[in-house]
Amino acid sequence: MRSLSSLLAVCLILGAAHCASAAQFEQKWIFLTSNLRTADGVDRTLYLLEKSAAAGCTHALLTDSSHLVAFEMPWAYWEGIERVKEKAASLNMTLIPTIFPTGYGGRYLNFDSNLAAGLRVTDAPFLVRGGTATPDPASVPEIVNGAFEDFENNTVTGWSGQEGAGETTFVDTQTARSGRASLRVVSPPATDQERPAGASVTLSQRLAVEPFKSYRVSFWIKSDGPDGSTARPNIAITSNEGRRRHIFPQLRPGDASDWTRTVVVFNTLDATELRLTVGVGASPGATAWLDDVTIEPLGLTGVLRRRNTPVRVTSADGTVVYEEGKDFERIEDPQGRFSETRDGPPLRLTANSRIRDGSTVLVSWYHPVRIHGGQINLTISDPAVFEMMDTEMEAAKEVWDAEGYFMNIDEIRLAGWEEGPDGPDQPVSQMLADYTRKAVDIVREHAPDATIYTWSDMYTPFHNARPLTEGSAYYLVNGSYAEWEQFLPDEVVVEGRWEGPVSTVVQGGAWEGLPAEVQIMLWHARDNDAVRWFADRGHKQIICGFYDVRGTDGMKRNIQQWMTRSEGVPNIIGMMYTTWAINYDSRQEFIDSHDNIPEFFELVDSYPDWVE
Repeated sequence: MRSLSSLLAVCLILGAAHCASAAQFEQKWIFLTSNLRTADGVDRTLYLLEKSAAAGCTHALLTDSSHLVAFEMPWAYWEGIERVKEKAASLNMTLIPTIFPTGYGGRYLNFDSNLAAGLRVTDAPFLVRGGTATPDPASVPEIVNGAFEDFENNTVTGWSGQEGAGETTFVDTQTARSGRASLRVVSPPATDQERPAGASVTLSQRLAVEPFKSYRVSFWIKSDGPDGSTARPNIAITSNEGRRRHIFPQLRPGDASDWTRTVVVFNTLDATELRLTVGVGASPGATAWLDDVTIEPLGLTGVLRRRNTPVRVTSADGTVVYEEGKDFERIEDPQGRFSETRDGPPLRLTANSRIRDGSTVLVSWYHPVRIHGGQINLTISDPAVFEMMDTEMEAAKEVWDAEGYFMNIDEIRLAGWEEGPDGPDQPVSQMLADYTRKAVDIVREHAPDATIYTWSDMYTPFHNARPLTEGSAYYLVNGSYAEWEQFLPDEVVVEGRWEGPVSTVVQGGAWEGLPAEVQIMLWHARDNDAVRWFADRGHKQIICGFYDVRGTDGMKRNIQQWMTRSEGVPNIIGMMYTTWAINYDSRQEFIDSHDNIPEFFELVDSYPDWVE
């Protein structure tokens, strides 16, 4: 057990360097997700402020999605805000509101869905019939035996990867959604001595594709088993031998009583060949079926209309470029937001259009996609987004007049396919650097003396701004947020402690747009590389610990990891209790979900007494 006196002795030896002891933290933070539009949301926030202050918190990172409509909100909203501010002041806590939801752009997209980041579709064939043009249904990659009508014994043809044929997976000619067959999965029942995970089937095949085309792929599943058990769908679409994934879906289980359709949208990007993998799983003692895998063209659902996402319509041979407003009406999706299942609007011809009925036209446009069910990124390429950022910052200043503001720039998982402000060849790393500079400028214009904070992940080559090997990819990003030649770390380590800067040969990176004055909320560090990176660049850092780990032992492991990774690194000024498990179903469940706050900070404070 390391004693407090020995730890303090190490601190004296290090001098000005930070020592990983809670006593050295200037700040203790709490991450609060709030809904301040309602009286109940205000009451919950007041409760958490009191609970956090009692645990020693000095700062609260406060989310409030109402900035863009603040000036339209009723007086009760402003009264609730004043109650929150007064409570924080009485507790001597500093409130830091969040702004600029870049990775998760929902509240901006509610105002203008065109601000979503886009993927490019190039020269998709549309058939002209009766004054409108819609996607050519024949212009899709060929799926071999998608309905499982061809088979030999219990093995379907045209697909690879089927395991357990005749044992757990069977061709079923009695139950099918369409045609004469489906693929059935039978999972053995669980017993008291054995708890199997269930059974599943996975099938895959390669598809020849054209670059920059978008499609909707679907399949059907069904389940029959004890206690209304459901079927578990599975799908993957990859290229570059699996190094790029083209979809990141959040799939819901199939209905236990009838066939359920699973639908995803994918863009081929720059690939000429994809691997499609589909499957279904059955719970122990249950049976599941898989049938009818199909692909269809996506169409104009959620089409983006702004300067950096132009729409282009040409003749089939590309020699004639048709004009919007002259040959066809303005293209836009009247429902705005992107949907995997909804068909987009048709292209409508004008009365004097040069486009002839029965012809084929090629249409190019941009569309967003949804990642992990609900995430849609904002564009970082188009200056159009800065007007809304300026509007939000003006309102946030009026609402909070805070000591600092937190730029919610993280997990930007789709970028780089649109043209940047400086042209088509601008790397995505520089797009994000330019976006960050502008974001900081917007804060400074409205709050010149405020402290600015942001998440760590997009500004370190040891996390989401990491360099990529050839053929690999970070989600749906075109390129890497780090553009560099090589990494050469200094081996300046004394008794396990870092005592030197990081040496690099760097061409550029997203971090170039982040001034040292911006303080970093560090939420991921594999070891101490990321901590050292920001320290070397002059940033103060707040460690984001907890992340809903379970029990005292889990919190101890979490705290010890962060203390070890930050030991000896200067300007580690705080620790934040960071939780996503916030339950608003009832007040008691909400309270229970925050019961770890006192214990977490007690463990932080007593770290030298319990650390091995």
